[in-house]
Amino acid sequence: VIELDDGVTSIGAYAFQDCYSLTSITVPNSVTIIGESSFYGCSNLTSINIPNKVTKIGYAVFHNCSSLPSVIWPSSVTQINIGMFQGCSSLTEFTIPNSVTSIGNYAFQDCSKLKAIVIPESISSIAEKTFMGCSSLAEVTIPNTVTSIGYEAFRDCSSLPAITLPEQITQISYRTFQGCSSLTSIVIPELVKSIWGEAFYMCSNLKSVVIGSGVTNITNYSFMGCPAIRTIICKPTTPPVFNDESYNFEVYSDAILYVPAGCTSAYQNAEVWRKFKNIAEEGQNVK
Repeated sequence: VIELDDGVTSIGAYAFQDCYSLTSITVPNSVTIIGESSFYGCSNLTSINIPNKVTKIGYAVFHNCSSLPSVIWPSSVTQINIGMFQGCSSLTEFTIPNSVTSIGNYAFQDCSKLKAIVIPESISSIAEKTFMGCSSLAEVTIPNTVTSIGYEAFRDCSSLPAITLPEQITQISYRTFQGCSSLTSIVIPELVKSIWGEAFYMCSNLKSVVIGSGVTNITNYSFMGCPAIRTIICKPTTPPVFNDESYNFEVYSDAILYVPAGCTSAYQNAEVWRKFKNIAEEGQNVK
């Protein structure tokens, strides 16, 4: 247990790195800066307070603090920096204040007990690998202020049953939802143009896919390892192009593919799409 003296204004970079026996620390209200990696690897740390006067918290401050169950983030700090809680495998809850405007890469990666997260409207992007490996994450709220989601952002979030994607995103990045084995349905927003490689790879319980009207390109292995797919609603009037090496929907040819009115012939003659045995126009019944 450590109590810092009142009057201390900053905690330097790497100050307590790998202090394995540290279980609790009291930070005085005089502190305004917490340096990068200052508690990195403090694997037995279970309690820390962050004063409201703190205005800057560096990179990876709590990286691999694997016993830390929760942290109250002060509204005075507007950034959750790169790798901030990466490897905090006991973190069960975290509230992102509305004052936070950015979340860095890997910020919550491998927080395997984190159950729910609400992204505030102050956030415009979700960085790469932000929630990768959050295997208990079952509820995610993303506002429409988010315009981009980085690659592998939700990879291996194996407890996530559903997610509503923001309307303003224009692509589904590489491996964004790879290994989300509880995901049962997905709706690709209308402004999305590309679904990149392995985006839904090994989403083994994915049953329903809606592809927005703006999608023009689907690349390598986007839907490989999704044997449960039974319904695909593809809204583009021109069939999206598959990468030459793609291995996507062709193995799910028994699924029902719904296409826009008057577009059956276009899909029947398009690479990969023509492999579907059941192609119907939206609103039609398929026997």
